[in-house]
Amino acid sequence: MRAAAVFLVLWSHAGPLLPQQWHVFLYSSYFRPGFWGVTLFFAISGFLILGQLFDMAQGRRDESLRVFVLRRCLRTMPTYWLATGLVLLLGIVAWPGSGVLAANLMFVQNLAGFESVLPVSWSLVIEVWSYMLFALLAWGSCALANQVEWISRSIPIFRSRESLLLLSLVLLPVFASLIRFDLAVEGASIQQIKQSLAPQWDALAYGGILAWLQRFRPSLFRRTARLPWLAPVCLLLMASATASVPFLFASVQLPVPRAAAGWLSFGFYPCVGLLAALFLLSVWNFCYAWLPCGFDRLCRWLSRCSYSVYLLHLAVASLLAPLGPSFLAFVLYLLLSILVGAVGWRVMERPFTRLRYKL
Repeated sequence: MRAAAVFLVLWSHAGPLLPQQWHVFLYSSYFRPGFWGVTLFFAISGFLILGQLFDMAQGRRDESLRVFVLRRCLRTMPTYWLATGLVLLLGIVAWPGSGVLAANLMFVQNLAGFESVLPVSWSLVIEVWSYMLFALLAWGSCALANQVEWISRSIPIFRSRESLLLLSLVLLPVFASLIRFDLAVEGASIQQIKQSLAPQWDALAYGGILAWLQRFRPSLFRRTARLPWLAPVCLLLMASATASVPFLFASVQLPVPRAAAGWLSFGFYPCVGLLAALFLLSVWNFCYAWLPCGFDRLCRWLSRCSYSVYLLHLAVASLLAPLGPSFLAFVLYLLLSILVGAVGWRVMERPFTRLRYKL
């Protein structure tokens, strides 16, 4: 699914490299590959991160919260810093100024109102601070269960070592929806609602609901995963939901239409988040042996280097832009993005991945 998600993002950003008549094959009102790819990334991250925290709370994962945070930082930050330095060193991105660069390197550019040096890093801000929030909630759950006895006696849910994590899966979608609605009616831009941290606090929560289902309702998880119609229904509903918000994929500097603020805030975003998580569940029983010979290795490879591909593919697109729109430029973009990502994984990611496992 990581391979599929990063390929969708690659696909969505190929527009300037293809002639206009080919754009119908890139996206339509029912299919927005970039949005789908990022939503899948969020669902995957929520499933993995919340799953690890649930396992730690239940004693099934021998890891402290401090080590959990350090491992997540090592997985995300050094590669991002190196990729940022690379695009600046090669002159692909103009020098943004020391203040803007510092905000980018600390993942606070969205909060400070600065531009992102790497345009895709807005999603990393959401992911990184979501990791920190969930780690803090996990720590608070343990503290409530272990130390605040009068609270756990008065409110039974707090006896659980994952109480605040469970509550967050309910409350975060509510809070984020209220923030989105407030921003929309106040005339905030589409970009602010799509890419800011506060209105996307719930982005990983839907994958977390899937992690909860797997651990606390395993029989329901397995039965649902075996439903043969689940995947096509999820895709159909995702396409319908996407078509219901055409303004979301128009000029991102425009405000959200006031009449659509309620649906966008309380309907669309929770709907697509849950559908992405259900789609992950629908392919739970996937087997690589089902793929044509050789294609399975390509998918594994692309999945492994997906983070570097995600960080660097727009730099590749900008380098190929002088070629002009053509099918050849499009193919070169796909191949070079994956190749550059593979090199990035070997040079930038793998050393820190090995280091974090030593923790």
